[in-house]
Amino acid sequence: MENWGQLMPLKWIILEHLIEAYKKEGISFINFSEMLKLARRRDVNILDKEDVLLYLRFQHTIGSIIFFDDMHDFIILNPQWLVDAFRCLVSDKIDSTLQCTQDWTKFLRSGCISESLIKALFEAKCGRKFSEQSEHLIKVMEKFDILVKIETPAYIMPCMMPNKTFKEVCQIIGVEKSNCKRTSWLCLKFSFLPPAFFNHFCVWFIKNMKKTYRRMNYFVEYVYLTLISLDVKSYW
Repeated sequence: MENWGQLMPLKWIILEHLIEAYKKEGISFINFSEMLKLARRRDVNILDKEDVLLYLRFQHTIGSIIFFDDMHDFIILNPQWLVDAFRCLVSDKIDSTLQCTQDWTKFLRSGCISESLIKALFEAKCGRKFSEQSEHLIKVMEKFDILVKIETPAYIMPCMMPNKTFKEVCQIIGVEKSNCKRTSWLCLKFSFLPPAFFNHFCVWFIKNMKKTYRRMNYFVEYVYLTLISLDVKSYW
């Protein structure tokens, strides 16, 4: 651990123990006002707001909590709670009534998920545990590139976008046609590349290119995840 043996204020350690007690009681998130009240307890005595913010930023950096400066009203004390919420959206065990909906079909086909489907999946899997906090959870998932907003009220989930072979992509784009117009191709060559990299790259691409396309539904259909592996050594 990077922070093992690192000196930190005693007040921080006491506050950390209080947060752990909250987590054991099943409290997975609080707002900033509640955090201030906790920090200002007599046994902790962190009175300055900026000192509390410094503590929260540090805890976020080491992965103990999830906190963003522009989301003070939603501090996730237990990161596993967010992971469980994400699992609701990618689980293959889906209520049969949802599987018959147009939104679900579109989600499987393109990775495009509506806000109403997100809430329905939360509700179907865990009741009100996540559905009541869906607005905040969606914002946090956007922060981590789990979701990217393309239009109101719809999102793209990069990890659920369909895979296509290089040949299939070329056919869809029409590379061999004389009237094909395309920009340069981005080629990445690595011995190992984490799959999550592609999710982040797709998010970046969609965020930067979506303004170019008025018909987002058409655009989404042609954003595919393609991995080409070349053994360079065989050519030497």
